[in-house]
Amino acid sequence: MINTVDRLERWTGSLLAYLLPIKPQLKLVRFDHILEGALLPLVQKIRDKNIKITKNIHADVGDIRTDEHLLEQVFYNLMLNAIDASPRHSSVSISAYFESGALVTSIIDEGVGMPFTPDPHTSSPGPSTKRFGTGLGIPFAFKVCEVLGGSITFAPAKAKGTCITLTLPQ
Repeated sequence: MINTVDRLERWTGSLLAYLLPIKPQLKLVRFDHILEGALLPLVQKIRDKNIKITKNIHADVGDIRTDEHLLEQVFYNLMLNAIDASPRHSSVSISAYFESGALVTSIIDEGVGMPFTPDPHTSSPGPSTKRFGTGLGIPFAFKVCEVLGGSITFAPAKAKGTCITLTLPQ
């Protein structure tokens, strides 16, 4: 419980940082720890919707150089969107591998797809498909990827849903 409260406090700070310049604190951290930290607060939502989370993390993806807390918040926001967009009894897949000196991470859901195309050049909160959504999750993800020297793209998934790809230099 204390860890979750601490994590939520950091995330609140990260969301507030959306409005201010972000100064990443880079260090070597385990990729799987970042991913697990992002998924932990979503466990109940995953259970409630009976969503299967499939992870395909390549064996050479271990320690990465990044800001652990910022990247965890990005993954939390993107996974929350994927889970919310996915129907009950579906799956969300996460894959990660190194390619050309960069960590490439993809999140694919089985939802209906995005009703808009996120714009990395928009500095204001975007539209939200959620009843109480702030529209900050995707703009925050763009901002963090930019300060980490990477990129994020959104595309229709092959079968259905959305494929989000984060590329971060290593």
